[in-house]
Amino acid sequence: MNNTTNEFKTKDLYHAVALRAKHIPLLRIEKSNEKHCFFIFNNTANAADQIIQDYWERKLMIEARGFIESIRELKSRIGEISEKQ
Repeated sequence: MNNTTNEFKTKDLYHAVALRAKHIPLLRIEKSNEKHCFFIFNNTANAADQIIQDYWERKLMIEARGFIESIRELKSRIGEISEKQ
C-alpha cells in the first residue's frame, strides 16, 4: 500500500517479513483494532514498492535464515504492542 510520504504501510505479515529480511527500516507498528496492525516501513526511493512487486512476481530472493528471523522479530513486536494495551 503506497502513501504520499516516504512510507510503505501494510497489514500483511509476510509482506512485512519480506521487507525486514531485505533490511528495509521498520518505522513503527500501529494497532488498527484488536486483531490487526499496520507495519509502516521507510520507502525511500520506492525500495519497499519494488520488493513487494518482486515478491508478487516470484522474483524476490531472500536468505532463508533472515526470513525466519524476521518472522520471529515481527511476531515478538506484535506481542509487545498487545501487552501494552
